[in-house]
Amino acid sequence: MEKKPSVLRRIILVMVILLTMLILAACGAYIACCWWVDQQQTFFPGYHIENVNVGGMTVSQAANALKTELTGRTFSVWLDEKEGEPDIVLSAEQLGLLPDGAQTDYAALAQAAYDDCRSSTFLSGAYDYYLSTQQGSGSCYILSSSAEDICEDTARTVAKKFMELPVDAKYTVEGDKLVILIPRDGRVVGSLELTNALNAVRLETEAANREIVVPSYVFPAKVITAQEIRDALLTEAVSARYDSVNNTIIPDITGVDLDVAAAQQLMDAAAPGAYTTFPLTLIPAAVSAETLKDVLFRDVLATYTTEVGGTDARKTNVQLSAKAINGYVMNFGDLFSYNEVVGRRTAARGYQAAPAYVGGKTVDEIGGGICQTSSTLYMSCLLANLEINNRTAHRYATTYMPWGMDATVSWGGPEYKFTNNTDYPIKIVTSYQKSSPKDLLTVTIYGTKVDDIQVKMTYEYLQKINWTTEYVEDPTMAPGTERVTQSAYTGHKVQTYRELYDGEGSLISKTKESYSYYKSRNRIVARGPALPEVPDIPVIGPTPGITDPDTPTFDDVNELPPAPPELPSALPSLPDEVLPPA
Repeated sequence: MEKKPSVLRRIILVMVILLTMLILAACGAYIACCWWVDQQQTFFPGYHIENVNVGGMTVSQAANALKTELTGRTFSVWLDEKEGEPDIVLSAEQLGLLPDGAQTDYAALAQAAYDDCRSSTFLSGAYDYYLSTQQGSGSCYILSSSAEDICEDTARTVAKKFMELPVDAKYTVEGDKLVILIPRDGRVVGSLELTNALNAVRLETEAANREIVVPSYVFPAKVITAQEIRDALLTEAVSARYDSVNNTIIPDITGVDLDVAAAQQLMDAAAPGAYTTFPLTLIPAAVSAETLKDVLFRDVLATYTTEVGGTDARKTNVQLSAKAINGYVMNFGDLFSYNEVVGRRTAARGYQAAPAYVGGKTVDEIGGGICQTSSTLYMSCLLANLEINNRTAHRYATTYMPWGMDATVSWGGPEYKFTNNTDYPIKIVTSYQKSSPKDLLTVTIYGTKVDDIQVKMTYEYLQKINWTTEYVEDPTMAPGTERVTQSAYTGHKVQTYRELYDGEGSLISKTKESYSYYKSRNRIVARGPALPEVPDIPVIGPTPGITDPDTPTFDDVNELPPAPPELPSALPSLPDEVLPPA
């Protein structure tokens, strides 16, 4: 007897049949979906080409969408900070999104992307379609392998465009104007940094993500201050000068100055890299070349004459020293040094031994007597109202100069110096005249007189210093005899004054000029041993054996000399032979 299937087995069978039918139905449905997907001829949902969503579009529609989106895509770049308008705006073509530029075949790009989208098999089409609807696909599809190279080239071009070389501060002088170039710092952008920044946003679709801020590096420019400009430009006005060697006039120099505070304020307010102009202060020279040409050595500023006595050797020394300073020219501000101009007094140069004071003693010395030339020159300088720098009085008062108006000199010792404090050149002219009973030395100073001021030299006698007689025993002398071995000089203390008078004879000023202290010198008498005592016997006539060969003279007793001379009202003109050639 046949056994009937159990209920459980029937249920399982039914379920197997139903499951098989379901599977067959599902397979049929999937196959149907695959067929449907295959028939759509559109991009899968969520499919992107260069981040342009072309899902559900045909190839033609995708091509139009690509052209519209990519050609309109821009990238804004700011330097250092996002503020105001971007420094530069880049197009899709400049970042390699359009590999062929304006000639890009968008239909071919869309077709290539479509072929990629549809590259799956028939049976996997429905599955790929499903995944595309869930998460999209094709978002990193590369249009061209040269896109990154194009982006790098663009970055280098932009970096070069942004690069600014530093502009150093400079200035030039144009007439009475100062033209200043205001400094501007340079800057540079690293092309590698810019390339990385561009690549980071190149494929972004959101406008906000197409904004790039890249840092720049500053190269400081060389700056200059108004004070530094003034220090470089500052020029003292210099009057025209006379070149005695070439007998020419050296042109004057106009002074230049700058208002530092005002110039700096203008520079601070000017734009970097711009030019700004500021006026200079021009200071004309006191004497121009044209003016000097007409008045050079025109006037006698002062002249003074002294009598030259003593030995022939002394007179020779006076002539040589006078000749050394004859024709000497000093421009304004020049310093005259007697020792430098006259030079060392040596026998090789013709100087002879003549009486001079050495250590308070009167001895013969090479060059003795040259102090008369320096003293005569000193007096002329005083009367010419020149500036005296160094002057020393003689140890003992002289006979050829008023007290307080002499000037002693010595090589390596006292020096006589003065400065030409006038605005014009001056010339020293000397003349030596042999005469009787004494020769005459004249020193004249020529220059350009610009006023009617005249100088009068006076002195105040302060103190007289008397001398005494000293006796010195000399056993070699005959008993009871005496001999004067050193003559006596009276000492004096004197204060001189420089008085200035105007053309009408009115006193303008009276100033102290110099203080002179002339030492006294004792009379020294040598005497022999005392005579033996003898009875007092009347003696008729002079006592034998007493001698004093020195006859008192002005040098010995130093009585008050004549008053110092005044500047003559009419001064002699410079002889034609000492004028410079025209």
